Amino acid sequence: MARGKKIKPAKEITINEQATIKMRNEVVNGRYHLPLLEMRMLMALAAHVKKNADEFDCYSISASELGRYMGLNDKTQYTTIRKLARSLRKRELFFEWFARPESKRKSWLTTGWFDYILYDEEHATLEFQFASKIEPMLLQVQEAYVQLRAKPLMAFNCS
Repeated sequence: MARGKKIKPAKEITINEQATIKMRNEVVNGRYHLPLLEMRMLMALAAHVKKNADEFDCYSISASELGRYMGLNDKTQYTTIRKLARSLRKRELFFEWFARPESKRKSWLTTGWFDYILYDEEHATLEFQFASKIEPMLLQVQEAYVQLRAKPLMAFNCS
């Protein structure tokens, strides 16, 4: 770990049935494929981050609350969340865009969704932080974006 960099405590979040996801069009049009449950977990977590922050915070959420929100089976939700977290952590995102309106060539970025995902077994919470390189895609989004309510997305049967 870099010297002088302090570890921030995770901010506890609870599920908000009215939570929305606001993301730049680059995320919508980016190249990635997520199976249904991974997409549900990603959307559930993205909907609950503080959208007007300058950078991503570390967040902590009850695993059982997240599992219920995602529509997971109570008996297998912890195993499912573990598998989803490990898989999402490895997923690659690839974005292309024109850096300036007059640009003739596209810039590109390859990154992952999360810096880390941690499961605290004692407190049955999932702690996570989105990757810093996608901050402009999900935080303080002002233009060229899509906004959706998260809860209806949990009912989708395909990604």
